[in-house]
Amino acid sequence: MEEMILVVDSGSSFMKAIFNKTLETYVEHSLVAKLLPNSKQKERIWATGDDGLEAWYVAGKKARIQLSDLQEEADIKQDFHGSNRQLIQIMYAMQKLDIPEKINTLVLTIPYSMYFEDDPSLKKLSDRKIYRWKDSFGNDRKVEIDHVIVIPQGTPAQKYFEYKFGNLPNEVISVDVGSSTTDVICLIKDPDTGEYDYRESQCKSFKDKCCINYFVSIIIDKIQNRVHGKLNTDFLSIIDKINRKEFYIQYESTVINFEQEYLKAKEEFTEILSDTLSQDLGKTWISAEKVLLNGGGESFLVDHKWNCKGRTVRLGMFANLVGALLIAQEESSGERVSNDILSKLLDIGSEGNESSKEV
Repeated sequence: MEEMILVVDSGSSFMKAIFNKTLETYVEHSLVAKLLPNSKQKERIWATGDDGLEAWYVAGKKARIQLSDLQEEADIKQDFHGSNRQLIQIMYAMQKLDIPEKINTLVLTIPYSMYFEDDPSLKKLSDRKIYRWKDSFGNDRKVEIDHVIVIPQGTPAQKYFEYKFGNLPNEVISVDVGSSTTDVICLIKDPDTGEYDYRESQCKSFKDKCCINYFVSIIIDKIQNRVHGKLNTDFLSIIDKINRKEFYIQYESTVINFEQEYLKAKEEFTEILSDTLSQDLGKTWISAEKVLLNGGGESFLVDHKWNCKGRTVRLGMFANLVGALLIAQEESSGERVSNDILSKLLDIGSEGNESSKEV
């Protein structure tokens, strides 16, 4: 019998999840909102918040509706992973995906830097084998897990590459462009054993101008320069507009089209990220045979400003999610994933990208 595996990839902007039995995906904003005690929201869950008190909560886009404050940037604080805030999002995803009461494996991702620094959240996430909450009807819900796997963000993209394109080259760099960090993973193949080792000094999380936060701030600043007053928009509003290809916002009685600002921001952001990685990684960046671009910000990079064309492969925003599932399924069965399932997974992995391709 095939094991049941749930993968949850927690990012600063979106939480993504996939259940292997149905191949149904969950993609929602990484947000949680506490509701009023008499709330009638249909998709609410009763759970314990970061304040230690039980209350009704919604997550994702439902939380976005409830939150009135503008969110200037994606911001997952250092204590997010393993917090009740994250647990609420995971349980909310479990309810939306209708996960059964008992599954074999839960796969979770955390930033590379936290994984290799033995952050306390790693143990918190690994040790939790039961998730409990109440649904909107007051029914007790729970999911029990036999085995929890925690994987550093960026590494599953390499497994996705192997399944889609074949074996990895001798030196490969994964660049996971996220909202708050861009995680860079460098792998070197041992010529004697054929195994891959991390070049640890070159595996890093880049912040500041190297993440989607900054990319969106470029767009907002460019739009702001066109008006006299303060724009009533924020990080998530701009991201949502971009994802829907609706390049306009309302400013007082005027509708502003920001497609040109978006295109110019892509060029600026690509140049900054490309130059930063090239300068910081030095010879490793030059010698890498393949650079695997993935994460939500992969689509914001333009080929003509990227300084390692000819050896870069775009994998799409779901490559890490699907790659993590492929890793878990291999571990559970000891075999490669069957071709019929693989074809469906590779299609999911390519979503958010016109096609997984070399540039």
